[in-house]
Amino acid sequence: MGYETVRENFFGDIYRTYANPRAVAEGKCTNFLAEGENGCGTFQADLVLAPGESRELIVMLGMGTPQSHGQAAVAQFGNPERCTAEFEALKQQWHGLLEAVKSRPPIRTSTTWPTSGAPITRSSPTRGRDMPR
Repeated sequence: MGYETVRENFFGDIYRTYANPRAVAEGKCTNFLAEGENGCGTFQADLVLAPGESRELIVMLGMGTPQSHGQAAVAQFGNPERCTAEFEALKQQWHGLLEAVKSRPPIRTSTTWPTSGAPITRSSPTRGRDMPR
């Protein structure tokens, strides 16, 4: 098990990207806890799987100590069915919030250029008789 909280430690040198971060290529994180640096959050879990085998992992983040909050959170949310339900509820909440800021295409406008040089714009689905052809 390991973690990385500093972006530069996770990626490595400047020639690395999301496609080839140093921590993944080397198979280990530094377990360095950042304080006000260029932060990131990564976890390392070493698993050995047999051919065709699969496992589900639940990673829970929160504030507090294991005794004050962690054990209660695991008891309430620490099963795959509850995690799936909470994730679906979270997605629905965000879809609702983002729906309010959805971009809509503008109304089609036509512009003519009179001799004065200033554009005159009007909303019209069809070409008017003063429009250039």
